[in-house]
Amino acid sequence: MGVSPTVKRRPAYSEIIRVLVSICKRRLTQKQKFVLRMLLREQDNTSYSKFSARLSESTGIPLSTVKRILKSLRECGLVEYERGVPLRLSSVGELIAEALDSEGEKDEI
Repeated sequence: MGVSPTVKRRPAYSEIIRVLVSICKRRLTQKQKFVLRMLLREQDNTSYSKFSARLSESTGIPLSTVKRILKSLRECGLVEYERGVPLRLSSVGELIAEALDSEGEKDEI
């Protein structure tokens, strides 16, 4: 009798999302998580500059730090923005932000 070939199982979409959320919970900084949750709550078609300024002013986080956080989140594919287009969560970023928000992540920075 021969050895049966190993059958590779493709992960289900829900499993991929669960793993991605778990990774983001562990690897994103508190400030990055905070910014994702704020974007989820304030989806009002605002620009990158206006959102950055408003968040900096309301939280005391330096503007340069807010912009650096947004840039890193964009590089990870969690937020999208460009000149003339409103800042918004990507579809994956929205899933991550909703998971963070629903699991009681605190808004402390």
